[in-house]
Amino acid sequence: MQSLSKLLKTIPTVATGGSLNIGVHALVSDSREVAPGSLFFAFPGIKSSGNDFMDEAVARGAVGVVSSEPLPKHCPVAYIQVDDARIALVEMAKVFYKDPLKAL
Repeated sequence: MQSLSKLLKTIPTVATGGSLNIGVHALVSDSREVAPGSLFFAFPGIKSSGNDFMDEAVARGAVGVVSSEPLPKHCPVAYIQVDDARIALVEMAKVFYKDPLKAL
């Protein structure tokens, strides 16, 4: 587990909402794979946006959402707006998984 506030130190944010002092147990970009304690990354898509699945992710136990879309008016969990959610996932994963490339 990592603290969300520690993970956020690795990326520039556009805006944040909700409590950032929470524990994160997993980094997930597929709402069907969210488990309690997950941080959900909502990527933009061709036909739909990852934000369309935010409610499902929260219902499954996501503690936060990272997206390039503006903060929604009502979000019951931490919300982090970034310029590029994919890059945010890469940078946060380095910290979350203790930078496994350094061991190679």
